[in-house]
Amino acid sequence: MRQLALDLRKRSEDYRQLHSQAARGIADRFHSARRRFLEGVRQVRIREP
Repeated sequence: MRQLALDLRKRSEDYRQLHSQAARGIADRFHSARRRFLEGVRQVRIREP
């Protein structure tokens, strides 16, 4: 399956753009979740004496 996706990206500009958009969306969601998690950790540390 992975090889098929790689072959499609090599041959199809539309598929290459779709893959790029999907990868960017995943990276954006991961970054947002990580940022929210770290902000929560900082708030917990501030509350502790």
